Amino acid sequence: MKPIAVLVACAALGGCHHSARTCAPGAPAKLELRDGAGALLAAVRPAEGGALELCTGDNAAALAGQVISDGKVVTLVDASGALALRLSVGPTGDLQGSGAHGARLRVHRQGDAVRVLQPDGVPFGAIALSGKAAIVTDAASRPLATVAPSDGDEILTAPDGATRYHVVRAPSALAASAFALPKLSLPERLTLCLYWLLWSH
Repeated sequence: MKPIAVLVACAALGGCHHSARTCAPGAPAKLELRDGAGALLAAVRPAEGGALELCTGDNAAALAGQVISDGKVVTLVDASGALALRLSVGPTGDLQGSGAHGARLRVHRQGDAVRVLQPDGVPFGAIALSGKAAIVTDAASRPLATVAPSDGDEILTAPDGATRYHVVRAPSALAASAFALPKLSLPERLTLCLYWLLWSH
């Protein structure tokens, strides 16, 4: 099951509003992030108005924000409804991310090499795609994780071989690689993952 169709149907930012309710732990999720032991860390669930709700914390019960798309731009708003991150393709073809305080990130892709950059050009990390798998490295080219598919999900494995994350219903190594970038907040990583799920086809 993919969140693509749900995102395509999202309303524009001006037409969506933050819901006062907290996330319901038992509500069906479009995407889940679990740790190596299987504990639920975050979930993406449908919200009112066609948006997607980002749920984090214990059993993913705390509302962290919403993701809204108009088909070209993906916007993350926090739990209060304030802009946290807006992703769109810039004039150079790179994915540009901006937040409440200006530029936040840039994603440059050349073939199977993807670099997620800070506004000053210093990498958050790099992703090397190889078939259906990926290797994620930090700014010093040190390995952070490998990403490989498993029954329609994605498994992130640490350099020591331990399972770091299990990304449920995310059939894309590139999208799941977002969770290996520790300098981005969890809501930002969730949003980047959803963006790649939407535009990687």
